[in-house]
Amino acid sequence: GYGYTVLPGFFDPPDAPYKYTRNGRARSFSVFERTSNSTASTSHHSLASSRLAGSTLFRTTSSQPPIPLSFYRNITNQIMFGNNSKVCDRMISFWSTSITTGAYEPQAVVGDVLLSPPLVPERKVFRNVPGIKADRAFLEVNYLDCEGLKGFGGTGTGDRG
Repeated sequence: GYGYTVLPGFFDPPDAPYKYTRNGRARSFSVFERTSNSTASTSHHSLASSRLAGSTLFRTTSSQPPIPLSFYRNITNQIMFGNNSKVCDRMISFWSTSITTGAYEPQAVVGDVLLSPPLVPERKVFRNVPGIKADRAFLEVNYLDCEGLKGFGGTGTGDRG
């Protein structure tokens, strides 16, 4: 929807896009673009008929991220405009639930990101990228009239930094 082209792809390994590496100190995932009508499994056949679109390798860090958590709270609660600018998506992220507080609060991470075509024009590796690792509850309201969202003011005080 929303006028964007979505590339068919899959995670490797399946059902564990953010698995820990063998030494247990970093989390990683790879995304493959399907280049044929293969199934979305990670069998040798389907990996052979796919190409790597992106991969990451992140580790937790004790350093504070250069971007505060309040920014992530704000950015994940913005309206997403479609490229035809008439239909919008209102994704509401909840940052004050049991899966985002206490033992499950967001953690600072740093890592490497590899992107390949078709995501970018040419293969590029970004090193020491800061970020956060967070689970969050969300509510997504699809296909809203963008005009009706004028003056949007966020989701409430519990989700503001």
